[in-house]
Amino acid sequence: MKSQFSQIFVVLMLPLLLVIYSHSINDSRRSGNTKSIVWDANENNMTGYRIPSIVITPNETVLAFAEERAIYVDQAPKSLVLKRSIDQGKTWSSNIYIEKSTGEYWSEHHDEIDPRDAQDKKEVWMNTAPSIDAKSGTVFFFYALNEGSVAGQNLQRYTKLFYKSSHDDGLTWSTRTEVTYLLNCKQDGSPNKGRSGAWNTEKNGFSCDFLGRAFHLPGPGHGIQLSDGRLLIPIWSRTALATFNAQSLRPVSERKYGLRTIYSDDHGATWKAGKAFGHYGLNMNESRIVELDNGDLYINARYSSNDPKTNNHRITGLSKDRGRTWTALQIDKNFAFF
Repeated sequence: MKSQFSQIFVVLMLPLLLVIYSHSINDSRRSGNTKSIVWDANENNMTGYRIPSIVITPNETVLAFAEERAIYVDQAPKSLVLKRSIDQGKTWSSNIYIEKSTGEYWSEHHDEIDPRDAQDKKEVWMNTAPSIDAKSGTVFFFYALNEGSVAGQNLQRYTKLFYKSSHDDGLTWSTRTEVTYLLNCKQDGSPNKGRSGAWNTEKNGFSCDFLGRAFHLPGPGHGIQLSDGRLLIPIWSRTALATFNAQSLRPVSERKYGLRTIYSDDHGATWKAGKAFGHYGLNMNESRIVELDNGDLYINARYSSNDPKTNNHRITGLSKDRGRTWTALQIDKNFAFF
């Protein structure tokens, strides 16, 4: 079904305002862009809403996702929220909470809390990466649980990757499904286990991938569905920011940033991991993917650097096997963020 939107522009006016500009091609009475405020300044007494993503369902319901941040820093507790629009973005629902930062997860998994940390800690739910299966109309929402600060220290040593699904255009959501095991793998996507069958761990003792990375985040933004039906979600990874009682954070160049995708060829019933890429000095991380007219995939990713002169550059690449492997990786100086 063809969407009524030819273009959607998302403007995040830091730190408090999310604005959508949309342009309709099917309504001759309207011309130009219209502005719609999704989350207003200080809504629900929050400091802000960040990491937005937008998708449109086959029923033309517009879904806007974001992190709800009471405290703005990445390592602080936060919830994940959704707003729906059934009138092409003119008006929006109240918040629908996909995950709330209430401490419920940690109370149910108390053994996972570091003994040195607050035992009543609240969850740091983060990143938004929805994708829609056009055939079934199912919305898949990928996100992560960040360990966050530990005893006041910004370590961010590991994450857990989850997804939820909705069959009614975001009104209700399934229970969470964890797929962290897909990311703690070898370069080729197979489980990163030793000969005994146990998971290999990094220096802090957490299960990790072949580069010692236990921190994985989807997107942020959204995944895509290819013309052949494959659902594809970009994931970026890095090592911990620091070890406990470290005097400083690990330099960007030593964090082993890199990417891989996870994908499904059965409408989200099962998921697999693609091959890792963009590490070994490239430091690729937050990214978006598009399918080109010839069937190749193009990726455009954030480039993390210690040098402010190059930190504004982007890295691009191509895939000729539907996102499983990537080649032609190069720094693109034509892109910049400020």
